[in-house]
Amino acid sequence: MKTMTRKYRVLLLGMIGVGIYTSSLAQVPQAPCTKEDVVNISTNWTTPLVKSSTAQSQRQQKILQILKAAYPKPTGLVPNVHGFLPVDGDPGNEYIDQPKGSPLRYSVTTYFHTLLCDAKKGTTYRDGETHTWIIAYINSLTTFLVPAHFKLPNGQPLYFMPRVVGQLKGYPVYDTQKWKDIPDESVVLAVGDKLPVRPVSRDEVLSVLTAEVNMQMAELEAAQIKLAEALKESLAEADKMSFKTPEEREKYKQGNIREVENGKSKSTQMIASFRQRLQAIEQLRASMSPADRAKQAVLNDIRDLVPIKGKAISFEEQEKTGRALVVRDLTWGNKKQAPHSIQLIQLLMHHQTDARHVAKKEMIRQFKENIDVEALRKLLEVGS
Repeated sequence: MKTMTRKYRVLLLGMIGVGIYTSSLAQVPQAPCTKEDVVNISTNWTTPLVKSSTAQSQRQQKILQILKAAYPKPTGLVPNVHGFLPVDGDPGNEYIDQPKGSPLRYSVTTYFHTLLCDAKKGTTYRDGETHTWIIAYINSLTTFLVPAHFKLPNGQPLYFMPRVVGQLKGYPVYDTQKWKDIPDESVVLAVGDKLPVRPVSRDEVLSVLTAEVNMQMAELEAAQIKLAEALKESLAEADKMSFKTPEEREKYKQGNIREVENGKSKSTQMIASFRQRLQAIEQLRASMSPADRAKQAVLNDIRDLVPIKGKAISFEEQEKTGRALVVRDLTWGNKKQAPHSIQLIQLLMHHQTDARHVAKKEMIRQFKENIDVEALRKLLEVGS
């Protein structure tokens, strides 16, 4: 299965009810309705159409039963279930270097369609889009981390950890919202409470900044060389062109020379400012103790440490309101266990909250109140 964007995958889920489980509108009453009474129509959870004895499917079934138990009597909604293998939405190629035998990434997705009433026909129908789903990601932090738009020198992308915004049954709830006006909240359970990420140190951040500035300087220096070559070609071409007088030819040449010199002057100034930034980065590193350099970086904006313009904002100042920087730990997981063993569960809750979605708001309220987080945690497989 090819990787799909999250938005496309959700749209697809809203349009079709396929996967390891499916749903039918046969359960929705078709008696005359009103907009007021559809929110009270009782429906049922879907029944698996494909029964598999595979170890992975058995694990998915156990997770599904826990999710269903948290919302046992659907009302005003049509709940659907979909299974994915492997997990869609994993950032492209980030796991390409993952060692053989690493934990398999799969999921169980439950999503909910609002029941609506066609006032003219007086019939009930299912909303075509969901915008509300609860997903158990197994061995995956899909959608969890926030891109920092920087890379380590080895090419690994940097991420911010999401902020903790509350608790659910004693476990931290992380704000993983990606869509405007539709909250995303995640709870992560992991063997030994170890997530598949590695902290990024302050010293590594300074190395990232140094690499970025050096790259920018190299690009400008390369551009200067191209400008000089272009000028040489344009002057040679001018000698072949027809002009009314020698003075016009010279004027044309001087115009090209001035244009290139102006561009070179600006880029030279920028290169000088980049050299100053490199000096500032090294001064900052030199001012830090080895212990400070080894600390995990907690930042709002990496560039604010040594900005092109304006006042620098230190590690200590940014730490007050910033987010922890990490990279994915591709060595995470117990390789002695079977790949399908559950070593991490990310419970993602994505739900609409505006006033007209009464049934969805009630669903998520009941789910949070009833979900047995400890039962999910017991599914984690410690191994040897």
